[in-house]
Amino acid sequence: MDAANGSTRKYSRTLSAVFLTILSAFICRQLTKNDILPPMFIRPLGLIRSILYMGLFFAWGITLKRRIVHRVVRRYLIGVDGLILFWLIVRTLKFHILTIRFAVRYMWYLYYLPMLFIPMCGVVIALLLGKPLDWRVPKRTFILWGVTLLLFLFVITNDLHQKVFVFPTDQGFFEWSDKDYGYATVYYLAIVWQIICTLLALFLMLRKCRVPQTRRLMTLPLIPPALAIIYIYAYWNRYDWLMTLFGDLTVTQSILYALTFEICIQCRLIASNMRYDELFRAVTGCSAQITDNDYNVRYAALDAEPFSRETLVSSEKTPILLPDHRLLYNMPINGGHAIWTEDVSELIKRGVETQEVKAELEERNSLLRYEYTRDKKRRKIEEENRLYDMLRNVTQQQIDKIAVRVDEYQASDKNSDEARRTLARIAVLCGFIKRRRHLALLNYRNYDIPAA
Repeated sequence: MDAANGSTRKYSRTLSAVFLTILSAFICRQLTKNDILPPMFIRPLGLIRSILYMGLFFAWGITLKRRIVHRVVRRYLIGVDGLILFWLIVRTLKFHILTIRFAVRYMWYLYYLPMLFIPMCGVVIALLLGKPLDWRVPKRTFILWGVTLLLFLFVITNDLHQKVFVFPTDQGFFEWSDKDYGYATVYYLAIVWQIICTLLALFLMLRKCRVPQTRRLMTLPLIPPALAIIYIYAYWNRYDWLMTLFGDLTVTQSILYALTFEICIQCRLIASNMRYDELFRAVTGCSAQITDNDYNVRYAALDAEPFSRETLVSSEKTPILLPDHRLLYNMPINGGHAIWTEDVSELIKRGVETQEVKAELEERNSLLRYEYTRDKKRRKIEEENRLYDMLRNVTQQQIDKIAVRVDEYQASDKNSDEARRTLARIAVLCGFIKRRRHLALLNYRNYDIPAA
């Protein structure tokens, strides 16, 4: 709540400063009217008034640079602010510095540079809303630039053709001024073009509004342009009360232009980084907090819970697991720390389930390994028995012959020639059995037998 009150107080101070600046400048203008002060004070007060307005719009440009999120939109808005400052500088030169009619007249012509290009920039800004940073402005927008530039060229070269302002025929070139003139066709085209660009920009901004809450405020951005149109009509008819109170076209139009864009920012039609503190307070479920370097809470979410300083210091190096299965994070930021929690109870639950599954799989794998080892031994024994039976079958005839020869040898005289021949036959049969079994094994193992 302290942060919210601080933000509100800061906003109120800003509005008060803007109001006091405009009021001071307004008082300076009124003091220079109706011979309230001696003539010697008119120029100093006029310069002070110009400085106040230029300082106000210069400060507004600085805030635009800080607030606007979209880079290209920010560039165009700063360009609008630059055009307003240019307008004020030209106005100051026209009324307080220059005295030659020719130069003063061209300062008056230069008014139409911001008057034409500011509404056109508003259309481009409206087209850029909601687009990515790499989005290119369509080529058809060059038509806007072309028409605006053409109208401005008509104004700045009015002395050659008088299609915008018409001067009396009985005056010479160096006598023409903004005190005595009439309007021509291109002037009305320029006014209509300003109105079209202003309304088109607002229509595009309102159509692209994506925040439902702001739809109730959609009429608010229309108020300054409507006032600008009414003001132009009244200024054209030169009503006495208007010329007395708001006769400064430059200042009035500049304020209305700036007010239009500022209302669009406040209504969130133009994306900005305002009210981030409100957004931060609306975050729930993570006890989000922002502290200074001494861990004094500066911003906190609505559901943020207090943590002891010792706990916060301990969480600087590594997140801390809280008793309720939440991790406490501490991230250093510029000027302090960002504190938040993350519920990891589901992860812990999944971790326990994973450990149980792991133990079950390990037990199952042990059983499978035992079954595999036992089956391997059984198959080995079966294979050995099969090989034994195979070798016995291929040499059984020779084994039987050896048995017969052994019986003959036992029955004969051991020293006789017949006994020695019997032993020789037995040896040949044994050698045959050995080689025959080798050949059988080689054939079983699929070995290649050399030819030699």
